[in-house]
Amino acid sequence: MGIVLLDSSWVAFDTWDGATAWGPKEKQPYPYHTGKQVNYNDDSLYCEIDSYCNGEEFETVDGYNKVRLQVVYFYRSARSGPLGGIAFNADTIGWVCRFYDSHGGQSVSKAQADSIIKAWGIEE
Repeated sequence: MGIVLLDSSWVAFDTWDGATAWGPKEKQPYPYHTGKQVNYNDDSLYCEIDSYCNGEEFETVDGYNKVRLQVVYFYRSARSGPLGGIAFNADTIGWVCRFYDSHGGQSVSKAQADSIIKAWGIEE
């Protein structure tokens, strides 16, 4: 399906009701795959979110943010869980990708997300 698998260099760093998040064991230089979050609701898999960052910063009224990319795969309707806003509360099942920079969050296709990851030099 193209969902990124994690190797032994990753550790679970946070677990809460309905989700677990992983990150690299050791700090990585930019750009890198910064995290994975798996959400499960009602004891079934809801979505996986892979986050990437290239290290570039931009200023907002709230301070500085980093350019980042989120690649999300919904196993069931995005509306059926708490992260439906990522998919604009659509009945989406499958890929939703969002690129965040000084222009805000923009939807990009899975092919565009893959191209961004490749352009940043991140190996998958």
